[in-house]
Amino acid sequence: MQDLNKNRSKVFVGIFILFYLIYLIRVGSLQLSGNHYELKAINNALNKITLYPSRSVIYDRNKNIIAKNFVMYDLFAFPRDIDSANRDFICNVLQIDSAFYEKLLLETWIKSRKRRKNNAYDRSALFYSNLSEKQYTLLRENLYRLRGFYVEPRTDRNYNIQGGAHALGYLGEASESLLKEDPYYQPGDLVGITGIEKYYETLFRGVKGVKNRLARSNLPRTRRSE
Repeated sequence: MQDLNKNRSKVFVGIFILFYLIYLIRVGSLQLSGNHYELKAINNALNKITLYPSRSVIYDRNKNIIAKNFVMYDLFAFPRDIDSANRDFICNVLQIDSAFYEKLLLETWIKSRKRRKNNAYDRSALFYSNLSEKQYTLLRENLYRLRGFYVEPRTDRNYNIQGGAHALGYLGEASESLLKEDPYYQPGDLVGITGIEKYYETLFRGVKGVKNRLARSNLPRTRRSE
């Protein structure tokens, strides 16, 4: 009987020591990786927005501009933050129906997932490209109530030359294969497809920037006054 009690005591002590060791290992791992979890918590509270640089201007040998940039405005979105109550307004501004809106929203979700793989914590994606001046004005005036949406300027090309299109090339949306090969690119990015634009792509494209915005889901909710 005494031997049985001794064996039980040894088992209990062994279990206690095992749990104590697990606890120490867990505490130690949290201390060592504390910075990682702190950074992850900060990034989860932020929405990262990519800032696109202006593409390099192309000159001829006489220093005349043959390829320059012009500004266009795109409508980007954080899909998980979009308020469905704004759907009708967006449809009216963009002159699209609800079915096409849902199609754009689905594509935005897909692009957003791809962008997160290439650029951690960037949950935004292109919703609608190349806004007209009227569309841009209406959206800018109402962005304060268009939850999940924002307008971002980007540059496209204007070629001041007759002929030579094959030599200069043109810009197009980055392909799936390029997105996998080069983490610089994200769905919707413009890239040199042929000619000089393609050959000097890494020089022309510039360096992207990033700005942070507090995620809407982490903002305190306020009650409307009755």
